[in-house]
Amino acid sequence: MRLVRMVLQGFKSFASKTVFEIRGDVCAIVGPNGCGKSNIVDAFLWALGEQRPKTLRASSMEEVIFAGTQNVPPADFAQVTLVFDAPELKDILKTRHLTITRRLSRDGTSSYIVNDNRMRLKELRQLLAGTGLGTGAYAVIQQQRLDEVLELNGQKRRELLEEAAGVSGWRASRQEALRNLKQAEAALDAVARDVAELRRQRRKLKRQAARARRAKTLAQQKKILRAKILPLRHISASQKLNLLLPKLHKIQQQLQSLQNQLNTVSTEEASTKARLAEISVRLKEITAKIEEARQRRENIRVEMERQKERLRSIEAEITLLSHKGEEVDDVARISAVLKQMHQTKADLEATLQNRQKQLENLRRLTETKRREKTALQKQCDETRQQIGELVHAAAISENRAAMLEKHATTLQRNLAALDDDIAALNQRLTLNRKLLEEARQKQRALIEKRNHLHKSLQQKQKQIRQIQQEIKSLEQELAALRKEEAAVLGRLEALQEVLSRDKGAAEAERIASAIRNAGWNACLLKEFLTDGADAAPCERTILVPPDTPLAKILNQTAPSCYLRFLLCDEMTKEGAEKALAQVWKRRDSVAEVVLHGGHNSKLRRHGPIVEFMGEMASYGERLCQKQKLKQRAEMISGKKATLNGRLQAKQQQLRKETADIEDVRRQLEETERQLQAAQRKINDALARDSHLEQELESLMAQRERLKQEIAAAAEDARNERKNAEKARQTEQQLRQKLHCLTEALGSADEELAEAMERWRVAESELARLQERLSSLIKRMTELKEQMKRKEQERATRQKRLHAAHLAKKSTTDRLAQLEASLISTEKLLTELNSTREEHEHNSSILTAHLSRISEELNHLNRAKEELQKEEMDIATRITECRTQIKEIENTAKEEELPLFEEVEESDAELTEKLEKVLSEIEKLGPVNEEAEAELEQVEGKLLYLEGQKADIEEGVQKL
Repeated sequence: MRLVRMVLQGFKSFASKTVFEIRGDVCAIVGPNGCGKSNIVDAFLWALGEQRPKTLRASSMEEVIFAGTQNVPPADFAQVTLVFDAPELKDILKTRHLTITRRLSRDGTSSYIVNDNRMRLKELRQLLAGTGLGTGAYAVIQQQRLDEVLELNGQKRRELLEEAAGVSGWRASRQEALRNLKQAEAALDAVARDVAELRRQRRKLKRQAARARRAKTLAQQKKILRAKILPLRHISASQKLNLLLPKLHKIQQQLQSLQNQLNTVSTEEASTKARLAEISVRLKEITAKIEEARQRRENIRVEMERQKERLRSIEAEITLLSHKGEEVDDVARISAVLKQMHQTKADLEATLQNRQKQLENLRRLTETKRREKTALQKQCDETRQQIGELVHAAAISENRAAMLEKHATTLQRNLAALDDDIAALNQRLTLNRKLLEEARQKQRALIEKRNHLHKSLQQKQKQIRQIQQEIKSLEQELAALRKEEAAVLGRLEALQEVLSRDKGAAEAERIASAIRNAGWNACLLKEFLTDGADAAPCERTILVPPDTPLAKILNQTAPSCYLRFLLCDEMTKEGAEKALAQVWKRRDSVAEVVLHGGHNSKLRRHGPIVEFMGEMASYGERLCQKQKLKQRAEMISGKKATLNGRLQAKQQQLRKETADIEDVRRQLEETERQLQAAQRKINDALARDSHLEQELESLMAQRERLKQEIAAAAEDARNERKNAEKARQTEQQLRQKLHCLTEALGSADEELAEAMERWRVAESELARLQERLSSLIKRMTELKEQMKRKEQERATRQKRLHAAHLAKKSTTDRLAQLEASLISTEKLLTELNSTREEHEHNSSILTAHLSRISEELNHLNRAKEELQKEEMDIATRITECRTQIKEIENTAKEEELPLFEEVEESDAELTEKLEKVLSEIEKLGPVNEEAEAELEQVEGKLLYLEGQKADIEEGVQKL
């Protein structure tokens, strides 16, 4: 092996590509210090895989890359290529030339290329192991290692010689083989541990896989049950939703109607309250004005009375002064005055009586006018109330008519939309029925095939049933024969025992006669099959009918039995127990009787128990019976052999027919699966068809309801319009009537006011006349008393008379003014009273109307609250139904379950089954669903590791 060429690029001082051609057997490189001779040796070692920077005279591996100078930029990589002439590697490389290239980049990427093929450093060292080349070999001896070579010990020197002789490669191979052997043994131990661990995991995973398969089966059952439950719940929720939606729509319409009525009534209530408030304010103002007018009237009346009193006193004083002045002049004249005053008094009294009669007439007239006014006022009030009610009714009718017309328009729009939905639904229904017909044709073909298989299966099953019935009858015959044989043998043994102790049945006959004579109607015999008197009995009961000889029963039904106890079931007459006890007191040594009970003579529930011993049949009869029983036993054995042969032949035939029927059943199961698939498609189509028909029926019913509602709304609107028109006509008539009544009431008010005025005038005039009469009388008295004194005061009275005339004039003027003010005040007060009464009447009408409106509002609000509660309840139920439907649809979509599948079982039964499955799933607990996959992986790994273990064992044997 000889170095032929060496190419360096970017390695240490060799910035550019440098090629060294080495010719001849010996080649020397000479040059001054620092020219790069040692770098060539370093490049040789580096290309062979040297990994220690210190050996390359560098602190790090990156320093082997050219670092650059002032004129030359640094290199991006370092690359060294060695070309060898290697005839000894021709068999391995398929060529004489060996080219080794090592490349190192600044990012730390290093690669080895051997003859244009990438290779790992380990593979390169293995290739060069037998050639004497390598970083640890002595093919390259550096200057600093010359002393080391000369000072080598024996072992190192041997290694050097072996390397020179070409043996070092085999030693390295041996070392490598030993390392591989240790690694293989370690790997074998690891594989053995892994195999043991995997086997433990396999056992665990097998259990988990079994649980997972069971869980998968349960999950499949759960899915099937949910697939059956979900359509039922979906249909139930859809039906509930279809029932609730019309109710909600109807309630919403009612709420809208109530809201419109509430708005109308609220508006009317607000306007009524405003009118009532306005009337109240006006009433307060009128009341204040009335009080003010009354106060003015009282003040004027007081002032008038005061002025009248003053006028009367002035007139009296003037009269007195005038009369007294004449009396002073002439006493005769005073007498004439007194006489005149008497005449005046008589005239005043007559006038007073006339005025009183007139006043009484005026009072009666006033009362009549007041009654007429009250009646007219009442008619006016009633008419106004009727007008208000008619106006309210007309407004309500108008509002209802408008609301109904609007509702009819909305229903027309809904009807148009519903027609579109019905058309789309009809298209879906036609398509679904087409698919259904195709599925049914396929189903009919499968049903024909299934029927054919069923007929074949029924024939086979009929044959099998016949064979099974024959086998069963044969087995029953065999069982009866075996039972009869056992009974015959038992009776033979018992009869043989009894024959050894034959004593007759006279005692039994005597006992039976005694029991019958004692009054017992029936007996229950409890037999005991025994081998002796002291042996454990085998009990069976024989019922003895009434009026039957006991001895005959005993000899016929129990000739082979040893009778120990006789149980009397029932007593038919009093004293029977005592008579029975007396009979048994005369017993002999053969029959021993003991009465059992609470106190020796008390009965149990079934009566007393009589204990005795006796033999039932004669000895000759028993010998005959023994011979017959032996013959019967031999005949039974022959029949058993024949029946066993027939039974084996039938069983062989049954196995053959069963194998035939299994083939038919497999075919039938395949057909059933196909038929079930077809049936599922048909069921889905039928469910869709039924659902679509239900939707169509619902939509058609809804359409009819909408038409009826539209017609009803239009009819109601027309009726409301007619009612409103009638109310308006009646209102016009009542308004005309009210106008007439108002005019009549005004006339009555004027007449009443005039009568009242005349009454007040007459009353005041009467009062004045009375005052004048009193004053006249008083003055006459005073004139008579003071006639003498007046004479002396003549001059003074003349002055006073003049002043009195002046005062009388001013008082008369003031009184005239007060009378005018009083008349105007009375008129104003009358007008104000009339206005106040009218306003009070209007206020009472509005208050009553407002009360009715409030009651109607309360009623409407209560109805609205009830409807809102009902609407909320139905809306909540609709939301729950829709949520349930959505959840069911999402669940069906997620679990890919059909929603329109016909289910025969009920929801309760399916729910109960599902709960059982869920409880079993819960009992299983957490399940590793990947257990089977993991088990397969573990088995695969185990198989792989076992194979690997075998390979490693084989490799260990080779090593």
